[in-house]
Amino acid sequence: MAISNETKVGFLVIAALAGLAWLSVKSGSFGTSLATPMRDFTTSFNDVDGISKGSPVKMSGVPVGEVQSIQLQPNGTAVVKMQVRKDLTLPADVSAQVDSSGLIGEKFVSLVPGPQSRIVSGTDMPILLPPTVTQLPSTNTSAGGNPADKFGKVADDLQSMTGNLRSVLGDPDNAAKLQTIIDGLSTLSANMEGNSGEIIANIREASASLKEVLAKANDPSSTIGQLLATNGTSGSNPMGDMQQAMRNLNEITTKINSGQGTIGQLVNDPKTAEKLNGALDSLSSITKKIDQFKTDIDFQAYSLLTQKGAGKGAATITLQPNDHRYYVLGVTSDGLASYSGDADRIGTKYYGQDFGRTTKFTAQIGQIYKGMFFGQDLGMRIGLKDSSGGIGFDTRMPGVQPLRLTADLYDFGGSHTPDSTKVHVDLKARYDIGSTGFYGMAGYDNVLSKRYGSPIIGAGYHFVDDDLKYLVGRAL
Repeated sequence: MAISNETKVGFLVIAALAGLAWLSVKSGSFGTSLATPMRDFTTSFNDVDGISKGSPVKMSGVPVGEVQSIQLQPNGTAVVKMQVRKDLTLPADVSAQVDSSGLIGEKFVSLVPGPQSRIVSGTDMPILLPPTVTQLPSTNTSAGGNPADKFGKVADDLQSMTGNLRSVLGDPDNAAKLQTIIDGLSTLSANMEGNSGEIIANIREASASLKEVLAKANDPSSTIGQLLATNGTSGSNPMGDMQQAMRNLNEITTKINSGQGTIGQLVNDPKTAEKLNGALDSLSSITKKIDQFKTDIDFQAYSLLTQKGAGKGAATITLQPNDHRYYVLGVTSDGLASYSGDADRIGTKYYGQDFGRTTKFTAQIGQIYKGMFFGQDLGMRIGLKDSSGGIGFDTRMPGVQPLRLTADLYDFGGSHTPDSTKVHVDLKARYDIGSTGFYGMAGYDNVLSKRYGSPIIGAGYHFVDDDLKYLVGRAL
């Protein structure tokens, strides 16, 4: 009985998943990040107000990870699970606390090094956190983390002042001193009453002097009159200028109080505070999305070892806006398609064959399924692969974090493989060389084609681009 192409494809997909399962079981669990190896931690807080899934984890103000989940315990504490970059060096006495960026900034989990007093014998280096530790101690929220604490301190100071005042007035000695002060004021008042005639005479004398000064001020021939009438040779009137300035200021404040003009509308509009809060919330949301956004640019080239020196090269951009979705855009240069039109290949199995265009394009959307595959995460892509429909899988090997595995199934009708109706299957493994961005790769291209399938070997380079990250982040 003949087996249909759909059945063959189904068996092939199952075989690919089984192969990945076998490799995963052999090696243990693999990481959750497709770009950077991460390390899991948990910690407990009495208060996580402002913290949610996706909130950043920072150390010395630098983002190093993010919060994965928050679970409320029966005792009222909140257990926070987070992921931190695995290449981050942490001291053994590091702790976690809830912090915020300024008075109204976003909340985040801050990793705070301790006094680092435990020094390795004979060196100046602090003891580092063992890789097996997954539980971090927590400390109180930082002093700037809760604005209400500041107002609470003000209330405490006021209470302390009133307490001191009550203590002073309640002391018998202090009460006697206060009575002495009152008696002195009473005596001073009596003395003023007895000398009221002299005081009134002095007031009349001062009034007469003031009247004389005002008369001179109104006389244009006097010195003070000339000074008030003009200002030197400029001909300006200082008093008149001051009066005009006061009238202008009064007019401006009247307009503001009546809601006229831009400033008046801003001050008197009851929705101003609401609009300002909305703008701040939007800005905080945009900043959070940009911080979460990850971009990875990759260039690779590899040789088809059994195809007369032919090879392929590819450039891809991976965009990951959050921890469960990513997008892949790329272009591939196909060496076999180039051979088909090369006059130097006349008489070979390549010349004149249809391998499709030399330049092929990729545009796929990916989803990360957490715990789907033997309790581990699995990235699955679907869309356009090398100018034909296809699906793909991505994962990292546990225990060998630099090792990444990919499987791609595309060109299901075999239109880009001459004399074939079989799906094009590529299996690849790449190994990152430290943190340099360079990697080596090996695998098998077109597994189901006996004539054109070939083992491959190659190399590549990838890097994270923050400029592209912020450009794309602004569009979110």
